[in-house]
Amino acid sequence: MGEPEKPDPSKPWCPKCIGHTPFEKRESRHADAPPPSFYCKHCNGTKMYLPDTMALGKIISGYAGVACMLMGIGGALIENDLKAFYWFGGLGLASFFMSWWANRRFSKWRGWAKENDYPGD
Repeated sequence: MGEPEKPDPSKPWCPKCIGHTPFEKRESRHADAPPPSFYCKHCNGTKMYLPDTMALGKIISGYAGVACMLMGIGGALIENDLKAFYWFGGLGLASFFMSWWANRRFSKWRGWAKENDYPGD
């Protein structure tokens, strides 16, 4: 790809090309549609992500996981029944998995950014 791009956490990043490459933005026209998706034009359609979004996602998912586990423990103690613990524990595990996944993706970008002299943390 020639000269490496300067890292920018607000720009879409392709994990396959390992860089901020040209992209195609796809949006749905429905009112309740999810946020737009970005696809890399360099490697023919790998889904890209915004590092800022992954950084925020890992924090929110982690806190949600802790909250779910605490509600499960509290519900099990109050009701003297493990149903609440299993329900909220399952939600907590799903949240922890999402946090791990977002952290893994963000860490890959952060490693690349440090190699390219990113002044951030």
